[in-house]
Amino acid sequence: MEHRLTHLFSDRPARGERVLYWMQASVRVRDNLALAWAQREALSLGLPLDVLFCLDATYPEANARSFAYLLDGLEDLSLSLEALGLELTVALSPAPAAVLAAGDRAALVVFDLGYLPGQRFQRSQIAARLPCPVVVAEDNAAVPVATVSSKDEWAAATLRPKLMRLASLEPLLPPPLTTVTGRPDTLADQLAHAGIRVLERRPDRGLLAELKVDASVAPTELRGGETRAWAKWEHFRDHGLEAYGQARNDPGLDGQSGLGPALHFGHLSPVSLVEDLKRRALWREPTSFRRAGEDSVSKFLDEVLVRRELSLNFVWFNPDHATWLALPEWARKTLTLHRGDPRPALYDRAQWEAGRTHDAVWDAAQHQLASTGVLHGYLRMYWGKKILEFSADPSQAYLDALYLNNKYALDGRDPNSYAGVAWCFGKHDRPWGERPVYGLVRCMTAGGLRRKFDVDAYVRRFTPPS
Repeated sequence: MEHRLTHLFSDRPARGERVLYWMQASVRVRDNLALAWAQREALSLGLPLDVLFCLDATYPEANARSFAYLLDGLEDLSLSLEALGLELTVALSPAPAAVLAAGDRAALVVFDLGYLPGQRFQRSQIAARLPCPVVVAEDNAAVPVATVSSKDEWAAATLRPKLMRLASLEPLLPPPLTTVTGRPDTLADQLAHAGIRVLERRPDRGLLAELKVDASVAPTELRGGETRAWAKWEHFRDHGLEAYGQARNDPGLDGQSGLGPALHFGHLSPVSLVEDLKRRALWREPTSFRRAGEDSVSKFLDEVLVRRELSLNFVWFNPDHATWLALPEWARKTLTLHRGDPRPALYDRAQWEAGRTHDAVWDAAQHQLASTGVLHGYLRMYWGKKILEFSADPSQAYLDALYLNNKYALDGRDPNSYAGVAWCFGKHDRPWGERPVYGLVRCMTAGGLRRKFDVDAYVRRFTPPS
């Protein structure tokens, strides 16, 4: 496990009255390395462990939909921690002020790792101002991102052999947690004394109105939390995994795992999935590290490991991931050359957001995303490609696709979101035959969809009544 831990400022004195775990990326108890390490150190030092979560209503691009799902997870987490004799402290504050106030009397502060540049910058700024050593734990990747590669990988084919060899060998699970006896809580009082507001009850969706977050994107019927995420995984593992290879690209079959939101909010770790498959002898050793296997388990592993960790690699090593400058030079060049090509139609962001185009399939996909918070992976590719095709400027199309995905998708604002949009514009892909608008970038057509699934049934399902 040591290679998953980064020790910062180890020369600082480890004097204080608590070990503090500032939780952000891993909102769970199961297979939470940061929590396990923090408790181990607390027991070793003979100090209490405090778990802090900062609920920031000003968090960029967050809204009532994402906050509702997060609050489900915090409610579940609070109950799980209580069963271990631990307490969750929720600060209604941006992280820097609350973590610095809480860490002022800490002997050690433990973070979980964030992959996006803003998350990494915030953690580094906070760590630099704390008075004690800091440990950063990485437990939301099957293999630590910097262990797999030292550069922005060209494609899945270049990452896969490195990743799968390591994933086959990687010892993954953190040490088990220990149930401890309670103590009088002092962290809430310390934060209040510093002017930080602390939630005085267990978090739940009832907090939404009080937080005054953006209510323009309403919560959906999907519920978050570690307990629900694990149950969803077990159901998919036992009833959907065997057919995944054949069903995953048909939106009418509900053949995908649906675990994207749980992975995004840290309610579930890919570490858990890999270890569970290994424990049940379902792990497939690749026959070739260059290509994904053909059986359903191999295809699932290629998605949850290779494609997901290719996304982590992308945002870790590519500082331009949120703009079209992230694209390979060949893609930007060919799209620029074809910028003046006639388009079948042109739409602006307001029309995209309302799902008012001439393409009934695209409109249905947008309505599905806006109403449910999820979009089938195969439709998401078509959705992104058509934003490119029906926009006058490919760089603006890139921004519009990210805006819509980050606003409405429960797994938006995630490395997978950035990589998925970038793929629609040529990232992690190769040049194809040249054609209008797309140039050498791969296109998708409505005719291609009809060969995959019942398009008309999908459109009927997600087109709202007029």
